[in-house]
Amino acid sequence: DACEKLGLTSKYAKCTVLGICGGETLWQTISEGTLYTNKERYKETFRTAYTTDPARGEKYFNWRGDPVEFFEFVYGFDNAKGREVGSRVAGDGGKYYGRGFVQLTGKANYAINEKKLAKLGFNVPLIANPDVLIGDYELSALVTVMFFKQNIQDVPQDSPNYFETALKRVGKAVGDSYIKKRKMYEYF
Repeated sequence: DACEKLGLTSKYAKCTVLGICGGETLWQTISEGTLYTNKERYKETFRTAYTTDPARGEKYFNWRGDPVEFFEFVYGFDNAKGREVGSRVAGDGGKYYGRGFVQLTGKANYAINEKKLAKLGFNVPLIANPDVLIGDYELSALVTVMFFKQNIQDVPQDSPNYFETALKRVGKAVGDSYIKKRKMYEYF
């Protein structure tokens, strides 16, 4: 329904959204996790935060504490990844971490999606209430589709290459995660 409302109408685009979101969250509107038990994956996923402060990086490996503290470390304004996703002041990293079907991350992504959806008449209060991506499936679906629309513009949505391009914009297109998302895409 969100794809139709926002004009993402090709079968390739719809299957891409379903496949990638299935691989990311099993179509649940969840929050990004903090518990990484594979050290190499953890270090690779949060490379810029880890290399900026390896001692703190070790502290947050296999983290079971406050998620806000963890995300402030990995997405805070004091490291390159945090600045890349729009963290500008203390607290941004801990507030605008991954949520929803596609794990929207970073204040800049929250702001741009809120603004673009508002222009289309959809009131999605992402900056004031980022947890809306967890509690409201319809709004989360709209934000997800808007994310795809704004981030995959160099390949037409009716192209068989749409999936591969979208996957690179969402995350790494390698390993088990890629295989799972590809299988889901092909199923749909």
